[in-house]
Amino acid sequence: MGTRDGSIYGIAKDYQNPLKTMIPVRTKISNLYLTGQNLNLHGILGVTMSALLTSSQFIGLESLLDKIKQTDNA
Repeated sequence: MGTRDGSIYGIAKDYQNPLKTMIPVRTKISNLYLTGQNLNLHGILGVTMSALLTSSQFIGLESLLDKIKQTDNA
């Protein structure tokens, strides 16, 4: 991860270049997807957002958002 002494909170994010420190959900290895804290954002919001991004790889982002909207309106 590039941290010489390790890091309790994962990768240090660079606010001036956020794309540099993002880890993609889809990997180069077929059928291996990542989710969890610190892929795109840190903390509980990062877990939630990466879970949505990972899920969208399987069912499509539009379909996932439609299901969330339907649940919200129920």
